[in-house]
Amino acid sequence: MTILEKQQQEKAKLIKVLSETGMKDIIDIDALQKMQDNIAEISGISIVAVDAKGTPITKETSFTSFCKLRRTIDECRSNCFFSDAYGGLKAAMKNTPYIYKCPAGLVDCAVPINIYGIYLGAILMGQVRCETKSIKGLENVKNFTLEDINEDKTSALYDEYKKTKIVKLERLKLVANMFHLIIDEMIEKKVEELYRKRIEQERDDLKSEVKKMAARQNISKTSIKYNNQSIDLRNRFLTNIMNSLGNLSIIEGAYKTNEMTCLFSKMLQYNFGTHANFVSLEKELDNVKNYLRIQQICSANKFDYELKYSCSLKNKFIPYFSIYIFAENSILHGFDKIDYKGKLKISIFEDERDYFVQIEDNGSGMVSKKFKAFFKKSVDSINTNDYELSIQSFRKRIISLFGEDYDIKIQSKYEKGFRTLIKIPLAIEGIKVNG
Repeated sequence: MTILEKQQQEKAKLIKVLSETGMKDIIDIDALQKMQDNIAEISGISIVAVDAKGTPITKETSFTSFCKLRRTIDECRSNCFFSDAYGGLKAAMKNTPYIYKCPAGLVDCAVPINIYGIYLGAILMGQVRCETKSIKGLENVKNFTLEDINEDKTSALYDEYKKTKIVKLERLKLVANMFHLIIDEMIEKKVEELYRKRIEQERDDLKSEVKKMAARQNISKTSIKYNNQSIDLRNRFLTNIMNSLGNLSIIEGAYKTNEMTCLFSKMLQYNFGTHANFVSLEKELDNVKNYLRIQQICSANKFDYELKYSCSLKNKFIPYFSIYIFAENSILHGFDKIDYKGKLKISIFEDERDYFVQIEDNGSGMVSKKFKAFFKKSVDSINTNDYELSIQSFRKRIISLFGEDYDIKIQSKYEKGFRTLIKIPLAIEGIKVNG
């Protein structure tokens, strides 16, 4: 049997194992739930993971009151379930995130979870409205359904529909693509683990067989040692094959794909490895740099960024995802409509009591009246705009941690950009920190 035939045989065995294994045993559900909750909070997008039968395997995050109400109405419920199943099927067939309009007119997206052609389930997200121009080409599942709802129910549904969030289609695509890469990364790690367990089991079985043979035939210790060494060599050989598969994008010359995969992997590790409200400032900045580099690759270097420190980063801590929120808003909102190269600058400096993080860009900014109205809103106000929601959510978080004196300061000039100042105490008592 040739090496290629042996590899194909091993792959066939692995596919059989995976097909008999439920998705809950392949993907770390707790880690997926944590990631889902964090991304839903930041993006304002509803998210849930389902298995191949459509049964949820994570708790629904940010599920809209509109969709909850529709699913209590007999005339709508079956259409909602059909829409979810249809989106998941189309995504599985294309093996790529599939964005479409649901029967109620909202925009949804299904991210397939496939491995070696086996459909395990999907990440369903959306329940948002998008600008009319951006969704003209999307398939509308309403074309395959019928609904006959009385006026009382229609009125109640319309009231809830008006509360659904308005999200840019590009943001939904970005979140979907990020989930797709992350899920692939999680599955790849599980495949590697299954390979490792399989090799360990084969090694243990072979050692056991060698011992039996030694007992029956009185094989010399030298022969047993040689067999054990051969098993270890085989284990190393298969491990090297897995590493080679992980670097396949480099072999094929897809260097940007490899770089993005590595950067997403680091962001995933940061997300999974954080179990406290605070992280070290260095780790937060590393995560932001990974995100900015990904966006540079996606936008063909539409912007540059600079990090400037006038003080040491050591022994400084910050609430989790603090800088990321404002960096993301600069990219998605500040640079999305400009016809010149964007510039983002992050500066760190300190005084005797606090240190400061300043994020400034040369993006489109916000007109004066709109900006003043936005920033005067209460931190407890409910917004349907994803930008407002993320900023107000952060304001509420930092005020609850440090008090009103530590509310962020934002300046904006139309067509000149944004400048955000975050103030953090140098000494924070009684905190639990990751990294």
